[in-house]
Amino acid sequence: MVRPCTCRSLVSAVLALTIPAVALCGDWPRIPESERTLTQIADHPNAPAVVLFERGSIVFSRRSVSSYLQVYRRVKILRESGVGYGSISIPSTPYFRVKDVEGRTHLPDGRTVDLPEDAVFSKSYSGFYRREVISVAMPRVTVGSIIEYRYKVFFDSIVYPEPWYFQSEIPVLHSEIVYYIPSSYRFKPYGGTLLRGRTIESRIEKKPKGLAVTFFMDNLIPIPDEPLRYPMEDLSSWVIVLPDLFDSGVFSMVLLADWDSAVDRIRGNSDYGYVFFRRRAGKAKSKAKELAAGADDPEGRARAIYRFVRDELVTEAGGGISVGRQTGNEVFESGRADFTEKALLLQLMLRKAKVPASLAWVRPVFLGHVRREVPNPYQFTRSLVVAKLGGKEVFLYPCDRRLAFGALPPSLEGVPCLVLDKGKPRWATTPVTPAGQSATVAKLHMHIDDKGRIRGNGTLTLTGHSAWSRLRWRDTRTERLTRWTEWLEDHMGGLSADGVELEEDVEGRSVTVRWTIGPADEDEAFDEIELPVTVPLTRSDNPFTLPPSKRLTPVLLQYPFAQSVELHVSWPEGWAVDVAPRFVNFANGAGRVSGTVWTDPERRTIEIATSRLIRRRDYPNASDYVQVHDLYEKLTANDEEELVLVREEPDR
Repeated sequence: MVRPCTCRSLVSAVLALTIPAVALCGDWPRIPESERTLTQIADHPNAPAVVLFERGSIVFSRRSVSSYLQVYRRVKILRESGVGYGSISIPSTPYFRVKDVEGRTHLPDGRTVDLPEDAVFSKSYSGFYRREVISVAMPRVTVGSIIEYRYKVFFDSIVYPEPWYFQSEIPVLHSEIVYYIPSSYRFKPYGGTLLRGRTIESRIEKKPKGLAVTFFMDNLIPIPDEPLRYPMEDLSSWVIVLPDLFDSGVFSMVLLADWDSAVDRIRGNSDYGYVFFRRRAGKAKSKAKELAAGADDPEGRARAIYRFVRDELVTEAGGGISVGRQTGNEVFESGRADFTEKALLLQLMLRKAKVPASLAWVRPVFLGHVRREVPNPYQFTRSLVVAKLGGKEVFLYPCDRRLAFGALPPSLEGVPCLVLDKGKPRWATTPVTPAGQSATVAKLHMHIDDKGRIRGNGTLTLTGHSAWSRLRWRDTRTERLTRWTEWLEDHMGGLSADGVELEEDVEGRSVTVRWTIGPADEDEAFDEIELPVTVPLTRSDNPFTLPPSKRLTPVLLQYPFAQSVELHVSWPEGWAVDVAPRFVNFANGAGRVSGTVWTDPERRTIEIATSRLIRRRDYPNASDYVQVHDLYEKLTANDEEELVLVREEPDR
């Protein structure tokens, strides 16, 4: 089982090991014959592919202009399931611009095919902010091929915010990152590995205008592709080098030495950053005054302003926590804002309405956990607003129209956040919605007629995160009704779902669905009925079938939740229960499952109630996995139970 990451200084010793240089422009490096004849990795014979060699090289501009990262990667395809590694995706933004993408495929017969220009294309995910994904489809990839590609990422800063991750989902024979550090800057390394007995090795070379610091690892095991595991960022060995001081010889300036200095860099001054943004936001403040006029108390004012920012400004994906030279007026007039721009507008509008509010930085848990020991503000990718109302702190995230006032998406719950109060920043933890408040309750009434056909009605009520995941999950109400009808018919065990009605309440964090149950074929008659008793919440699979002795990674669920099904079935004379469900009642640290059955032969009815509760989102340890494995085993067993009714023979 994975153990907590430890961070240490990695430049404490200069190693004598020499690694062959790799050309990142001009001629391609020579591929050793041993790589051409390689057919499998001894310790991982079923590996679909292997990273033969990868190298990153970061060149920091002394003037913080046009710094760049060069990446070269060479991969061999070992099995048919590894052909997909011939498709590469690279995010690109105005701040991190991907250029000079090149590649080629070495076929098993010795031929080499260059990457054609039309195999590199971009897909925009925010046209307004010019954010896109560069996709590369390597040519003629097949089993036995070696693919190699390279590209550059340009950025206008002395900081490259992303760690270098040495490991992958496939084995890695060699991975290295080189930082070229100008002499006028002092940089500090941070890093860690979860591999027992392994360290990140390093060497330092003096250059005419600074240092070249290389970090490398060899023969790395793959990160297991296990269901609902922690993200790769939490499981891979990594390193990052951050500038903590600039010294020109004439004056010096603290950069990312600690969290205080990191926050100061992002807050900025009258020329850029949050200070610049807020000082030129008069139109948003005027709107806040207008909205506040219609409310009598601070919470009413806060709710009105929150709804405006949430609903009236289009959320643009991405953006991180920086705003550069954007002004509040520019963003407000455009009607579009990224995550942090929305939070800044909400904060300044709340303050204008005399509601105390602070900005806070967070990172979604699916991107990996925040490393508090690393004063890298760019590891945060979202911003919240912490408002003070009635002596309590209320966390607000205005970037999701499905979120009620004071609600957070599950990925931002229970995570560390850095609150930017006036003065010194402070750490806090975002609140968590209890499992019982993210509930799905199904109530079904069914009657069997003389011909063995089932009719009835059902109601499905979702609250908390369970509702959030289905609120406005299609653009129009008509589309949502159609999608709910399809979902019910897929989950009702062969019965039809007609006349679907839908009620959605964003502020109440609830969704209610009602429908009529009918037979799939009106003309067909039956003498026996097999009815799943946990529809429509029957699980189609169990993600935790891997025995505890073989599971290697921690478990991360989307959110804790509760589910229950209440089923009432009645039947006419001449019918009887042949098989009643027999449930397992079970509870442990991961949750509980239960089921009960009440039968009334005289009234010819049966009532069946089942429930399951998943207590937590994170299961980081081996003992945790044992509990979640055992719980889902019992949950799956209950889901497989059926109610069987048969038409009695006359002589019975």
